[in-house]
Amino acid sequence: MTLALGRICTGGLIIAADTKMTWDDGSTYDAIKVKSEVTDNGVYVIASSSVDGNAADTVVSQLMLDLRRIDPKSLIGVEQTVKAALTDWYSAFRGNPLVQLLVGVFIPPNPAFSNRHGLRLYFCEPPNTIARKMPSDSSRGYIAVGAGLKIADPLFKILFDSPVSPRVCLGQISYLMYRAKKDCGAYCGGQTDAVFLKETHAEPTWIKRLDMACAESFGPHLDKALGRTASAVISETEGADTKAVLDLASDISFQGLAYRRVQFHSRAGEEI
Repeated sequence: MTLALGRICTGGLIIAADTKMTWDDGSTYDAIKVKSEVTDNGVYVIASSSVDGNAADTVVSQLMLDLRRIDPKSLIGVEQTVKAALTDWYSAFRGNPLVQLLVGVFIPPNPAFSNRHGLRLYFCEPPNTIARKMPSDSSRGYIAVGAGLKIADPLFKILFDSPVSPRVCLGQISYLMYRAKKDCGAYCGGQTDAVFLKETHAEPTWIKRLDMACAESFGPHLDKALGRTASAVISETEGADTKAVLDLASDISFQGLAYRRVQFHSRAGEEI
């Protein structure tokens, strides 16, 4: 299993996944669960989650092949291509292991398809499920798949809200990844691959793993600050202890400064 996250941010969307995979005997290995592709008519980032890594790789490879071959010129065309690829794979694959995908898409404007372009984030599952996730709906432009979602989903709903900048979004994802690896370590772990799909017809930006690891290392400090906040709100005392409140505010400010100083870079060295 895994944890793969997708979230729409200002100017694009980010898809990320851990690298841990587990064999039936309990041994583990690293795998890249995020793929990207640029065609003449679109840009794609796909992350997968499955107990069968080979099955997930097969369906993603087939989907990427169809997107390159058909090269849809509209979002409707993308959705039709994805559904067809998932259905074909499902009908041919014996056993049909659970495979779930996060698909990020950008289709640039095309005069022949006036309002059928733009940025989209989808949850997909064979044989034919494709569900759009938008900031304006109940998902708030966020989706997670894999065993780690039972950790990430509640935290996202409690802590995070409207779309933020790519840098802040990466910081939030780093915390969710840290918690999933900490609390669901049997299924989530390894490095974090994160990809920024910009709202432009260009190669997606792969984030340096070292930068994601650095941001994830701040997770325990944020845990402590959140715990102190909850203890201050739910307490035995009647009225606020001024010193305790000031100490808590100082701690939160310090943790915020640490996250604001985190720098995320592309593999080519460009700062996000």
